[in-house]
Formats: sequence, structure tokens, C-alpha cells
Amino acid sequence: MEVGWRDYIDTRLEAVEHKVDSLNMLMRREFELLAQDRDRQRADLAHRLEGMNALRAQLDRQAGTFATRERVELMERQVWRAIGLLAGLVIAAQVLIGVLLR
Repeated sequence: MEVGWRDYIDTRLEAVEHKVDSLNMLMRREFELLAQDRDRQRADLAHRLEGMNALRAQLDRQAGTFATRERVELMERQVWRAIGLLAGLVIAAQVLIGVLLR
């Protein structure tokens, strides 16, 4: 039995169309998987960013409770002045008591 050119070409075209349809379905599935992966990655990134923002906010609140070096040095000078003043008052009180008791 002899196959005509028309039948041969029709058969080949059907095979090509079948392959194109298969590739089309495969590509659609790949795009769906890529979209799902992208959505998952976005959700993961959003979750990580929320955690980083919470940490940043906590550090900002915490930093508000820290004293600067200049503030600490000022407080140290004030403490030493107060100690010096108290030491002077103690000496003055001892001298006054000594004078009064003579």
C-alpha cells in the first residue's frame, strides 16, 4: 500500500501538533510551579522582614534606655563632687564638735 504525500504530511503535522500541545502543557505547569515558588519565597521574605523590623524596634526601644558616654561622665563628676562636699561637711562637723567640746 502506497502512502500519499498528503497523508504523510498530515500524519507528520499531527505528530508535531501533539508535541506542541505537550510542550504547551509542560510549560504551563512549569509556570504554575514557578509562580507557586515565587509566592512562597515572597511569604518567607515578608516573614523574615517582619522579624527584622521587630528586632529593630526592640533595639530602638532599648537604645532609648542607654546613657551616652557624656551623660555617664557628667554623672560621675557630680557623684565625686557630692562625695567631696560630704567629706568636707564631715570634717567641718568634726572640727565644730571638737571646738564645742573643749
